[in-house]
Amino acid sequence: KSQVKSHYDIAHIAREFYGNDIDIQESFYAIFLDNSMQMLGFSKISQGGLSSCPVDIRLICKYAISTLCTRVITVHNHPSGKLAESKADINFCEKLKKALKLFEIQLEDNIIVTKTSHHNFQV
Repeated sequence: KSQVKSHYDIAHIAREFYGNDIDIQESFYAIFLDNSMQMLGFSKISQGGLSSCPVDIRLICKYAISTLCTRVITVHNHPSGKLAESKADINFCEKLKKALKLFEIQLEDNIIVTKTSHHNFQV
C-alpha cells in the first residue's frame, strides 16, 4: 500500500501507468483510497484516441464500491501537453462527484498529467 500525501505523489504513480504512451494516446485511470489516503488499488477505466477518451461513470463507481474505498482520485493524460482542464473535464468531474456521493465516497481530486508536468484541479 502506498500512502498518497499530495498530487505530486499521484502524478508520479500515474506516469508509471502510462509509460511511453503518455504523449501518444489519452487514457483515464481511477485510484481508490481509504480514509488514511492509503492506495487500495487502481483501474484503467478507458483508453481513447489522440484528443479524447470516453469514460463511463458506472465503471468508476463499480470499482470504488468493490474496493470499499472512501476516496477516489481520477487521472488522465493530455497527449497535446496542454495542462488546462476542458469544459468536458469539469462537467465530467461534477457528474462523477455526484454519483460517488450517493455511496458516501469522495472524489478527492482529478489530475491531468503530461510527460513533463501535471495539473490538479480539486473538485
